[in-house]
Amino acid sequence: MSILIEKASRTDWINGYDSESAKGKARTVLMNFDKWLSFKGHTEEEFFSAMRDADATTRARTLGSIGDYWIQQNITARSTAQYRNCLLSWLEENNIVISESKLRRLAKLPKVTTEMKYTPDATHILKIVSMQKHLDVATFYVMLSCTAMRGEELLQTKLKDVDLTERMIRIPAERVKTRTERLTFFTPEARRYLKRLIKEENLTPEDHIFKFHWTNYNWHMNQSNEILGYTERFNTGRYKMSIHRLRAYAKQCIMAATNENFAEVIKGDISGMRTYDIGNIKKMKRDYDKCIKELTLDKTQELEDLKEEQSGHSEQNIIVMREIDHLK
Repeated sequence: MSILIEKASRTDWINGYDSESAKGKARTVLMNFDKWLSFKGHTEEEFFSAMRDADATTRARTLGSIGDYWIQQNITARSTAQYRNCLLSWLEENNIVISESKLRRLAKLPKVTTEMKYTPDATHILKIVSMQKHLDVATFYVMLSCTAMRGEELLQTKLKDVDLTERMIRIPAERVKTRTERLTFFTPEARRYLKRLIKEENLTPEDHIFKFHWTNYNWHMNQSNEILGYTERFNTGRYKMSIHRLRAYAKQCIMAATNENFAEVIKGDISGMRTYDIGNIKKMKRDYDKCIKELTLDKTQELEDLKEEQSGHSEQNIIVMREIDHLK
């Protein structure tokens, strides 16, 4: 039996990434790499063998030709750069190392251009929410627009992760892109949607709150935007108004009501967590509650939300008083 560990297979390499999105990108990279190999009429093993025998300059130029092929296949310059970095990791896994200096000089990619992004306002999001026939889909959009969670994080959220009384969600480290446990909060408006969904679906603590696949929520978003006439797209063909922009809306509202640092904390960005006392949950909730007015989509329901909030506090006070009387 060999004392050494065998080299990683494609599956091992893909599974070496932490998040599902990173694994998905790795699969996409290998798929596009295979298309280039097919275009050249060679197998991966033939490619590896030739690259190991080649000098550094030839290796860099070959990787440049892969990037050129991807660009010709209408993959954007930004995506091509990301795919190439990922492919470099797979090549290194197979004992093929290419220096960064050679790549910069001999395998240049077109400069990445950045188009203006679109951030929706409350009216736009409310229109989309009100169009949904499925309560699950409507609640998903409302939650994203006030929690600033990543879609993948929300899809993995179970009922036991949610504190309806405090309007708080605890996100375990293994579900977070930065691998750092964090908290986020939601509005009274979102709680109303969430309570209805819990009742309608008869959810238990171990159940995932949202049942559909990501593509389903994405399809409903695109259909709604088509009906509403929000059809502007990037040069890549992607809609400028996407599910991801709900997170941008949340950040914008939180920044307007508090500051950028707290907005980064709620989003789960490392930069904000370095300077904010994330262990002080009461302070976090106080700061988040300053944002409720900005984050609420349907301003006409603010009074009802306030009544529900006050009712909840009254019920808590009654329970506390009963417990005190019992101790006496």
